[in-house]
Amino acid sequence: GQESSHIYVQNDGYFQADDLTPGQYIYTVYDDDSDFALPDVTEPYVYIKAGTTEYLGLKNVKKYDNEYRNPIKPAITSFSPTSGKVGDKVTVKGSQIYIDSLFFINEVRVADSAFITPEESTIIIPQGATTGKVSVSGNDYTAQSSSDFTVTTPPPPAVLPPPTFNIPAGTYTTPQTVNISAESDATIYYTKDNTEPILSSPTMPKPYPSAISIDKTTTLKAKAYKDNIWSTTATAVYTINIPPPPNTPSVFKFIKPTSVGVTVTRNSKVTLEVKVTDQDGMSTTPDRVTYQVVSKSGGYKSPIVNMTQQGFTNTYKATTKITLPKEEYILSYTAKDAKGVQTTSSPVKVIVK
Repeated sequence: GQESSHIYVQNDGYFQADDLTPGQYIYTVYDDDSDFALPDVTEPYVYIKAGTTEYLGLKNVKKYDNEYRNPIKPAITSFSPTSGKVGDKVTVKGSQIYIDSLFFINEVRVADSAFITPEESTIIIPQGATTGKVSVSGNDYTAQSSSDFTVTTPPPPAVLPPPTFNIPAGTYTTPQTVNISAESDATIYYTKDNTEPILSSPTMPKPYPSAISIDKTTTLKAKAYKDNIWSTTATAVYTINIPPPPNTPSVFKFIKPTSVGVTVTRNSKVTLEVKVTDQDGMSTTPDRVTYQVVSKSGGYKSPIVNMTQQGFTNTYKATTKITLPKEEYILSYTAKDAKGVQTTSSPVKVIVK
């Protein structure tokens, strides 16, 4: 550097000029001294610290904050890598790039940059950036790269297809067996209580498809899991409405009583006895067995009389006194099951004399 009575150069690279009269001196320096903190330049570059005096008459000198600079145009020569996604770091190389320079990618400002040297800086690809030129602004100049930087779109996150059910959701009158399938190397987690499947949920056995029984109304959910990736949830609601069994009457058979003949004597005591079997002839015990007597002429109908079961057998008895007028009557037996469905025997003709 060169020193005079009014201008001298400090090691920080600034000209101290507090005593100058406007327009009195023009001072130019090249960075040929390692003591200066000035960048390497190929053109004259002037830093003047004004102190309390502003020197607007100096040729090509413009004010930046509290400094005066002879502006030199920056340049971008390369950047690496040449493509990347939002958030990636890119190294930009060129010249005359300073700490207060602004970077842009296709006119979208870079908010995060790091100055290394006037020939090198790093930038972070900003949100909203698209493919285009990299540019830098500083010293009232803007320079841009000769080639485009390619902003890539990250691939969508990998997903697994959800499991499938071989039976569609719906209402069924019988229990259903649902086969669940998924990719062969995935694990199927499922629930039957309308909760979301998680890693602690039960799993379907392999190989797929594998079956699960649905015997009541159920919300079935299943998810596939592989390599720390979950599928979406497959859901099906199975409504099981099993109709009650048909109200089929029990069918009984009656063995004709042996102690009652076709003819009985008025005012005598007789014992009515009947044995009941099912339709296949097997011994059975109805819930109730009764008898009733009706006159052939239709003028008389006795009350319905319960008969007594004999122990745990299928024999039922009733003893009665014949007080009916002398006439012909019809005797019938009725057996009822637990549901109240009844079976009536064939009529037995009884003559009272």
